[in-house]
Amino acid sequence: MQAITVKESFRDTITEVICEGDSIVIMSYSYNTTGIYTNTLTATNGCDSVVVLDLTVNPTLYSEFTEATENATYTWNSIVYDASGDYTQTLTSTVTGCDSIVTLHLTVSVGIDELNNAVVSVYPNPTDNFVYVETATQINSLCLIEVHDVYGRVISSKEITDSKTMIDLSEMAAGVYFLKVIDGEKIIGTAFVTKQ
Repeated sequence: MQAITVKESFRDTITEVICEGDSIVIMSYSYNTTGIYTNTLTATNGCDSVVVLDLTVNPTLYSEFTEATENATYTWNSIVYDASGDYTQTLTSTVTGCDSIVTLHLTVSVGIDELNNAVVSVYPNPTDNFVYVETATQINSLCLIEVHDVYGRVISSKEITDSKTMIDLSEMAAGVYFLKVIDGEKIIGTAFVTKQ
């Protein structure tokens, strides 16, 4: 009679949660999508060793929000923004612990009331082709006029060399534009202009 020795096989289940863009490696196999994966390996005793991977991949979360401010700056997560635009930050989700990409659509409309103090005058307004921008303050070498669209993007910029400057709008689409007169780092006047 012959004796038969039954060697023990091994089975192990590993449960893992990772973030999108990450992967987990078992032996020479790399996994990066949610699923249940079975790997049969050879144990030290020569028998099968089955490793089951129960993998969950949490997605990157995307969100966005819109803010409008009449202040000169807007602070979001300790970062100070001083111009209109779209800004993106990568944060850590409190739910999944993975990346959360958040986009801020910011409109900074500081100085709209400054037109009332006669620092800047714009004419003709509305216009078909061009406008004149006249400033009532002393012009230095760092002054310029920026033309912004309704999204706050700078469409054009022109250095001011005199108290009266012509801005050509003939190539721009019909709509409302925001003019900003900047003296160095300071906004000294603003105005809305309508292009017909």
